[in-house]
Amino acid sequence: MEPPMITPIEENIVCTRKEELLKLMQNTLSNQTFSGLFLKIFAKDKAEKYYATLLMDRRKLLALELLLLSSQKRIIGDETLNILKKILNYPLVVDIYGLDEIELKTSITDNIEIY
Repeated sequence: MEPPMITPIEENIVCTRKEELLKLMQNTLSNQTFSGLFLKIFAKDKAEKYYATLLMDRRKLLALELLLLSSQKRIIGDETLNILKKILNYPLVVDIYGLDEIELKTSITDNIEIY
């Protein structure tokens, strides 16, 4: 899953706690020009490296895709939420994109198979 051709608001932000990620998301959404967010999240543990992409509006998660880099698997669907909950407890490297209404709708239609 890829964001529209826009520049990230923040790149390579290290979040050592999930509360830091939440604050980053809230700060970005406090800008009223943004209707949603696109996040790229990297995390790892001893067994795997995780690359997650999330699309959300102001109220809910719209799409989530996970790539397990070591085992080269792509995961979508219900299993992604369980893995996301797990990796949120690890240190994360995050890129965050603020999306206006058109960019958000474009992202939804570009990733309709994951929505």
